Amino acid sequence: MADLTSRCEKIQLVDGRDVPLTLNFKKLLWLRANGYEKAVNAAMKSINGKELDILEMPALFWCAYLCAVDKPEFTEDEFISLLPWDLEETATLFNNLNSKKKV
Repeated sequence: MADLTSRCEKIQLVDGRDVPLTLNFKKLLWLRANGYEKAVNAAMKSINGKELDILEMPALFWCAYLCAVDKPEFTEDEFISLLPWDLEETATLFNNLNSKKKV
């Protein structure tokens, strides 16, 4: 897939690995059309303009991970089990991924 210009972030998993995160329309639509409809819908539910629900963030981060990589090395369950429990970092990442600034 061609390089896409969107905000790129990283999250450090509990095992010490850094993984990329990004969100963009082209990759989200591709994911939805290629077997990840449930993941994309769950992720989009968390950013529909309502108050931030911290328990919806794992779904968003999973989808942002899928958008950032061509071949995921984790299943959804593996990825979510490796997410750190850091509410401040979670909120910051959420805000950064939804920022208009492109990196």
